[in-house]
Amino acid sequence: ELLELAAEDVLLDPNIVSEQVERLASNPRASETMVEMGMQWLGVQGLDFVAKDSEVYSDLTDPLRESMAMETELFLSDRFEQDVSFAELLTDQSTQIDGVLATHYGVQIDNTNGWGRVDFTSEERFGGLLGHASLLTVHALPSSSSPIHRGLLVREHFLCQKLPPPPANLNTSPPEVDPDSSTRERYAQHSSDPACSSCHDQIDPIGFAFEHYDGIGRWRDMDGIHSVDASGEILNSDESDGSFYGVQELSEHLAESSEVSSCYVQQWFVYGTGQGDMEIPEVSCGVKVATEEFVAGGSTVQSALKALTMLDRIYVRSGETGEMDTLAQGEIPEPDGEDTGLEPDPDTGSPETPFEELSVQVIENSNWGTGYCSSVTVSNTGTVENTWMIELSIVDTLTSLWSANSVVVTGGIQFTGVDWNATLQPNQSTEFGFCASL
Repeated sequence: ELLELAAEDVLLDPNIVSEQVERLASNPRASETMVEMGMQWLGVQGLDFVAKDSEVYSDLTDPLRESMAMETELFLSDRFEQDVSFAELLTDQSTQIDGVLATHYGVQIDNTNGWGRVDFTSEERFGGLLGHASLLTVHALPSSSSPIHRGLLVREHFLCQKLPPPPANLNTSPPEVDPDSSTRERYAQHSSDPACSSCHDQIDPIGFAFEHYDGIGRWRDMDGIHSVDASGEILNSDESDGSFYGVQELSEHLAESSEVSSCYVQQWFVYGTGQGDMEIPEVSCGVKVATEEFVAGGSTVQSALKALTMLDRIYVRSGETGEMDTLAQGEIPEPDGEDTGLEPDPDTGSPETPFEELSVQVIENSNWGTGYCSSVTVSNTGTVENTWMIELSIVDTLTSLWSANSVVVTGGIQFTGVDWNATLQPNQSTEFGFCASL
């Protein structure tokens, strides 16, 4: 249907586009987009391989990791299909779990052989999105919880506030585990050390709200021999400052913030366009317009995605005449005697096997001591199309990845493109990015 409308040259009409977006969003397959974006937004793509101390967390088996991921995927898919409000996305206390997760969470479900719905409203454990074991497991240390990881998740992914890297030569190692001190007490040094407090005052107080959950998302009333204090606070935000106790109150607090809902739209903007630098006017203006469309659409989970299709950038391509026309040129011209970058076949002497010529540039965009984010630009410098694959000597643990697939190999991580950027034409480039914990 879209191709037919394109052939009729009517897809420049925003009203027709809006009708088509509504049609496509109602298709069950559209929820897959929400799942992919949501797993990136929550930073849980590294769940399969996030490192954990096997002695401390011996219960974290591969089947449990799979169930954790499936719970979050089902939650995101279901809420997208229902097109719930963004506030409900954060505060909904019902979820679907299987027997493996039921044991992990310490609850009962009717269907012990499959997946069943459970409502944590009457349970001690809060079952909102921020209480998912997948998220809590990834955003923690190998042998303990981590107010830094969890506080940073909220600060950067829900408030969209990027923090600067720590000062040079500063020891950013987490406090050593001390059975005589609670996690909260061990991290108190951050607020007392002037070199640390400027950033950690914006991170740790948020992360303390998660302290009822251990490093793999199990509920706890005691941190070792210490009673858990899950009181938290947001400071130095634009519109979201306030106090709360535990993840339930934190989630309710975030759900009421227009700053947080705008950040949700910004996360979709990054996912949809690959751009997230709000210092660039066309990015900040685009997010502003998309946020207005999001609110006009009822601030539902789908309306953020739909808002992107109303932006001018969907209809208008900027650039000089002839720029970026490689894909519109049709077939690559036959060689006429010049160097084509192809090896001659030994039997026929005709070109057959392309050289895999790639240029790779890695730029570290941020580093906060316990982790970092980088962007990678891959360029096809050859003369024929190239389905690219690169290996980077990364020994750290990926916590998020966008616009690429990854496989851990000996000596590093192997990256390949996703369906839309896996193959590059000559002189074409693509960019992907990842975050990793140290």
